[in-house]
Amino acid sequence: MATATSAETALHPQLAEIRQELQQVTAQVRRFVESCGAETWARKPSAKGWSPAECIMHLNMTSEIALPLLRDAIREARRENRVSAGPYKIDFVGRLVLRFTEPPYRLRAPSPASYLPSEVAPVAAVLAKFTALQRELLEVVDAANGLALTRIKVAWPVYVRLKYNMFSSLKMIPAHQRRHMWQAEQAARMPA
Repeated sequence: MATATSAETALHPQLAEIRQELQQVTAQVRRFVESCGAETWARKPSAKGWSPAECIMHLNMTSEIALPLLRDAIREARRENRVSAGPYKIDFVGRLVLRFTEPPYRLRAPSPASYLPSEVAPVAAVLAKFTALQRELLEVVDAANGLALTRIKVAWPVYVRLKYNMFSSLKMIPAHQRRHMWQAEQAARMPA
């Protein structure tokens, strides 16, 4: 996906902030995974709780589902020439979801089966995949530059087909990642 970060089309400050948040989560995940022993990596804190591995694998699955949705919305917006210099606003549904997403989270909601890992993968494979998907998300943020992000809707197939504006969708990704990193860190602290 082409990026829009030349001197002529500098990345909008609100998108630059999302980009920075994604980079911070990438560094946080890398530090966490590198410090996590094999036993801790796969250990569930409870019968229903997720292991650190499952938390990071869930983020990978979420990114794999999100990337095509975001790319399609960007492609459609470019085709229809829906452009704007911002500023961008989070829509009502996005504000509501963000409020309950940031750690420590106040509301638990079960994830749909399509977002649940079926088995624990090795640390190196999960980290490599996470890093590659983060690079793709950064490319999407760059590609969204200059678009009318508050007027572009993205349908997320979670519980029902919720629609958020593109800016809300982009803001939710690092917030969701922080939520599950917090969850992974909590799980790692639980005694064996």
